Amino acid sequence: MKERNLDLAARNEESREKCHTQVVRFELDEIMGHFAETLQAIKA
Repeated sequence: MKERNLDLAARNEESREKCHTQVVRFELDEIMGHFAETLQAIKA
C-alpha cells in the first residue's frame, strides 16, 4: 500500500470576509403586546 502524506497545511488566520449582521430593533410596546397575547394563548 502506498504511504500517504498526512502533514497539515498552515492555517490562514482572519482570511474570511467579515459578515455584517443586520440589527433588528423592536419597540417595547410591541414586545409587551406579543407577550400578553402569548400569555392569553397559554391560559386558554
